[in-house]
Amino acid sequence: MGAGSIHPHPDLHQTAQQIKAGNGSSSATESSSQSSQNPDTTHATNSTDAQTYIGTGPNNPLSQQADAMVLQGRSQVLRSRSLSSGQPSADAQDAPGGDTGGASEIMDLSPFNLMLPTGEEGNPDTITGDQLSSDQSEYFQMDNGQMKFFTPVTGVHSANSKDPRTELAQAQGWKMDSGGHTLSASLTLDQVPSTGDVTIGQVHQRGTAGRPPVMINWKNGQVIASVMETNSPSAQRKDYVLADNIPLGAPNNYNIDVAPDGSAAIDLNGKPTNFKLDSSFNEGELYFKAGLYVHNNQGSSSESARATFTGLQMS
Repeated sequence: MGAGSIHPHPDLHQTAQQIKAGNGSSSATESSSQSSQNPDTTHATNSTDAQTYIGTGPNNPLSQQADAMVLQGRSQVLRSRSLSSGQPSADAQDAPGGDTGGASEIMDLSPFNLMLPTGEEGNPDTITGDQLSSDQSEYFQMDNGQMKFFTPVTGVHSANSKDPRTELAQAQGWKMDSGGHTLSASLTLDQVPSTGDVTIGQVHQRGTAGRPPVMINWKNGQVIASVMETNSPSAQRKDYVLADNIPLGAPNNYNIDVAPDGSAAIDLNGKPTNFKLDSSFNEGELYFKAGLYVHNNQGSSSESARATFTGLQMS
């Protein structure tokens, strides 16, 4: 993601709440995809076996066993959490997902910056975290403990992308081997453009041509984790199918866990998916993103995406 200018936006208003949270882990369906183009917009699948989650410790059997026990306990906590986010549609009520993982409240947003679909092409407006708790706009609102995101396909894009977004980005990055890192979110996806393709969470990396190591994409009801195989501009991506037949309006909870050795897990609605990030990602500065990144840049302003986040937590 290209960094735009960081400056105040004319209208944003209301207070963010503090947090409570969850995080996730465990195993999945995997597919492979090639993407030498912008990885934010390319998805294809072929089924293969998923890799096994091997724990967070160094190459010490006792350490690995202890780490596995900790991760198992965290997964059990995830399964005990529930989401209280209002009533979805009738179809959404019957849909898979909803009641495990995620985050129960919106955290203090000061650790984030918000990129908006306004400003100049290649240099969109960006709001600093200390301003997010006091104002609201057409594209981002805090309302009764919820965050509402809106992104029209006519919005501007960042320097390293061709599509618009209204997306929170962690301001301070981290090294993969510096310790465990987790992003947890609870949300409903309320509207998508005609392509039916949006990103709702990422592990990204900073740099002139930084590509996101992990993306959670919703495409026409299928939720996919798109993962880079190595930290290379020409690296292929593997797609892990997290869920099928998730309709608009259905409550969804996800947790992204990254361990120091690159072992990683995404828990979507209580279903864990495990994979491993290549050691080459130790070279990058990683950071989390959450919100709406819309894979469509053509059409009228009525072509848009909307999402409501009822919980967000980061650790």
